[in-house]
Amino acid sequence: MSNREEFFQILLRLDYLISRKSTGPADNLASRIGVSPRTLKQYIKYMRQFGAPIIFSKSKSSYVYYPEGKFKICFEAKKSLAETAVHFIPNSHEA
Repeated sequence: MSNREEFFQILLRLDYLISRKSTGPADNLASRIGVSPRTLKQYIKYMRQFGAPIIFSKSKSSYVYYPEGKFKICFEAKKSLAETAVHFIPNSHEA
């Protein structure tokens, strides 16, 4: 697995655990996903920079999204392919 693939896999794993409110404390979470506590903080920082409202809930002993939501990294087309396709309609004298 490339570094890029690993990076995105860790983000997906973090999103899953945060969404379930089951991350546990930072040291445990870092160990669970196979990174150092310092690297975990970097991942959380990246997610926050992308707009994820992540806080640590002492009562749940977990990182959570507040307000709740889902972390997504994706491409979203402005128009569907069907809307942008040019259709050829022959003139009646060409048929």
